Amino acid sequence: MRRARSLCGALLLLSACGSRSGLLEPAGLTPGDGPRRDAAIVRVDGVPVGPPPCPLLAWHEPFAIFAPAGRSAEAPSLVVLDPGGASGAASVALQAFASDGTSTHEIDVARLRVALPWPSATVIDKAAVLVGNDSHGWGEMVRAPSGAALAWHGDPSWHGRPMFRLLDASTWTPGAAADIAADGEAVIDLAAGRGVALAQWDAAVGYAVTWRDVQADKDASTRPLVAVLDETGHKRLGPFVAAAAAKYPGRSPALLWSGTTYLAATSFDGCASGDKLCAQRSVVITSIKPPSGDYVDDSALVYVTAIPSGKPSRLPGRAALAEHAGSVWAAWSEQEASDPPETALRTIRLARLTPDGKLVGAPLTIAEGLPTTSAPLVAATPLGVVLTWAEEGDRSLAYHQVGRSRIVVHWLDGDGKSRFGRHEIAATYYDDYGRVQAVYLAEPRGVVLTWAGTPVGKSGQTVVYLAAATCGNPK
Repeated sequence: MRRARSLCGALLLLSACGSRSGLLEPAGLTPGDGPRRDAAIVRVDGVPVGPPPCPLLAWHEPFAIFAPAGRSAEAPSLVVLDPGGASGAASVALQAFASDGTSTHEIDVARLRVALPWPSATVIDKAAVLVGNDSHGWGEMVRAPSGAALAWHGDPSWHGRPMFRLLDASTWTPGAAADIAADGEAVIDLAAGRGVALAQWDAAVGYAVTWRDVQADKDASTRPLVAVLDETGHKRLGPFVAAAAAKYPGRSPALLWSGTTYLAATSFDGCASGDKLCAQRSVVITSIKPPSGDYVDDSALVYVTAIPSGKPSRLPGRAALAEHAGSVWAAWSEQEASDPPETALRTIRLARLTPDGKLVGAPLTIAEGLPTTSAPLVAATPLGVVLTWAEEGDRSLAYHQVGRSRIVVHWLDGDGKSRFGRHEIAATYYDDYGRVQAVYLAEPRGVVLTWAGTPVGKSGQTVVYLAAATCGNPK
């Protein structure tokens, strides 16, 4: 077992290492390091829906959890294998794109035991295994019945294509790799849900995946394709064209199983002639229509709605999707079309959708004038809606100094109406290859965050950081 290296005292929360932010302290709750164990489960019409919400009071300092020798670890993501139980420990898969060094680029997945006290009880309890070999970029990882599923842009035998593989959580061994398509480039997103055997969503397990289809001899060369896979990663439906071809890298749809169907959220600046799935300067929501039966494949990617930018002068950035308790959430950033992307200040927006992709109420403007360095991600949890992104910090600092970047967590309640506020984590230079992710755990109850950045106090290869926010203890 390799113990994670604590950087307490060097990598500080803005509210001080090991201390609480004091951001939220409603009546009846006090900050505390211990997990909150609720005495009762909330029931609606006799159906358990989980413990009641709590404020995120205890903010636990970041530390470097994964740093492969002589290589950079970039674009990390987390999948919860076990949210935690009576032991107070959760089990989480961590994937990272390992680059530089002398070997080929690859995707490694390690298993973490996440527990309090933080950070000493949070460790790598299964060493990283190679899951995505000869990779041209990070992988997209989701929960699978036996552990985790990964899709990535592989290049075995010098032939690039989107690939899929399962990882068994009990043995910590990867299964056989499957080709999603004969050709293709970067995997943009992967979602776990139901699949198709004959008609409708009649298979218990399936996946939706989107990747880039690139035709190098054309100016408008890149289009995103979407397909539905079976439980082993083999194509069952599609591929469907999610947007007309555009200049590389093209559009980047986000995917989600909503509980009833697969949804996609694709951001557009302008529209190509004849693209029926496009709306100018909008985030477009589409859904996958499964085959209706009678051995006829009438499946399709269909238009549902378009969410225009908050102002006609703004361009929407890459979107993200999340779902909890029947509510779907879409998050994205916007910038003025006249501003250079490298220096533009951005607005973060959030919209609530029905499971079939229709807009519920007006989108929310979360914050404006932000020096973001990553697209936002959204996590819909029993604790509320958690938005995460990275920002520029003090540009006078070196990359290895704490404060060069900021990791931002913005938390709302489950209906998206009550704004519980913004929390900042001071960090070294954020590696913008990837995004900042948060996942919900039952024990210790709260969220765990991950991102990649420069090591504290020295330049060199990037490392993967973890931080956490947990519930307060009742008085």
